[in-house]
Amino acid sequence: MRQGRSLPGGSILLPLVFLAFFAVGFVSPVNAAETSRVEETAAIVVGDQPIPPIVRARMERTVAAIAAERMEGRCMADIAAGEEAEIIGAVFDRLLVGYAVTGVTVTPAVRTMVEIHLAPWADTIQQVTVEEQVEGMPPAIETLVRSDLAGAEQVFSDALVGLPVAATDWASGALKRQLAAYMEEHLPEFRADYDVDVAPTATVRLTVYPRLPVVRTVDLSMRSDTVPNAALLSQRTAMEAEVNRLVGVPVPFVARHRAALEEHLGTQLDAMPALRSL
Repeated sequence: MRQGRSLPGGSILLPLVFLAFFAVGFVSPVNAAETSRVEETAAIVVGDQPIPPIVRARMERTVAAIAAERMEGRCMADIAAGEEAEIIGAVFDRLLVGYAVTGVTVTPAVRTMVEIHLAPWADTIQQVTVEEQVEGMPPAIETLVRSDLAGAEQVFSDALVGLPVAATDWASGALKRQLAAYMEEHLPEFRADYDVDVAPTATVRLTVYPRLPVVRTVDLSMRSDTVPNAALLSQRTAMEAEVNRLVGVPVPFVARHRAALEEHLGTQLDAMPALRSL
């Protein structure tokens, strides 16, 4: 009978244990929310007018860095979103040229988001014209180089169109990297420099230079199964002058365009008066 009387005590204890666990489970998420910290910050830049993608990406990295300095590692509960938005906007506004900050929103979270709105306060670039100059190359080589550069204007348009004329420095570093990537893909045997005349209709002067190694000497050998040797020899001086135009041209460029160069030399040879009648 004593064992039977112990059951009521057990039946009272069990609900108390469940109640204790329930209380802990109910309070725990609240405590977690109060102690959660910002682990990462990211930014979104929105323009009243389109911002060139490479410039917007740089701006977003800058805003994210400012936000990280302010908030990473802090408890979310301690962050006043309005105050942080005001500070981040003021700091970024001091770094900007050609734009004004018109609004900032901070959303505290483990990955805190900052959305910042910009408006240009100066004229923007509406069009880009590229003037290409090929240094030290003969006409036939220059034609091939210009063909390889056919898409270079798009690189500058993507970086500059829509940018305030006062804000081109924001595009400078990214534009150089974009141009270097373009050259590596399309014209790796040359390096490129450029100057920009900033205006609503901007002009870019793009100059390309040969990279080493370049052709130093050319050995010419002429033979034919149908043309007499005497006729070939009579044109040797003219052909030597033609093939010597390859001197100073990057060796890999000659190799890459070998078929086109062979076709050009063949056309020049066929056009020589002494051989045309044979």
